[in-house]
Amino acid sequence: MQYYPVVGEWDRQNKGTRWIEWSTQGSSGQGDPITGWFRVKGRQLSMFSSDADGKPQQKFAAGRIEQFRLFRDEPDGLWGTTPGANATVDVWGQRIDKLATLTITNQSTYDNLFG
Repeated sequence: MQYYPVVGEWDRQNKGTRWIEWSTQGSSGQGDPITGWFRVKGRQLSMFSSDADGKPQQKFAAGRIEQFRLFRDEPDGLWGTTPGANATVDVWGQRIDKLATLTITNQSTYDNLFG
C-alpha cells in the first residue's frame, strides 16, 4: 500500500487546450486548497504552480503519460504525491487507472506547495 500525503483533482475544461487545472482537496485539514496547472505536450505531462492571478508559474514535476488513449478521453480524475527521497506525483483517471507518474523536477517549489 502506497501512502499519498497530498491528494487532489484535475479537471479538463476544454479538450482543445494544453492546460488542465488541478486543485488539492483542502477538506482533509491540511490547509487551504491550492490550484495549479498540468500542461500536456504530446505524451509529456508537466505540473505547474500558479501565480497570484491563477496563471501557470513554476514547473515542478514532469513525466510521460503511460496510458495516452485513456488520458485523452478522460475529462477529470485524481492525483496524489508520494513521499520519500524520490518524490513523485501519480495521476489517475475517473476509475482506478493510473495514467502517468511525474518526477519532481523542482524540489523547492514542490516543498513550498506541499511540504
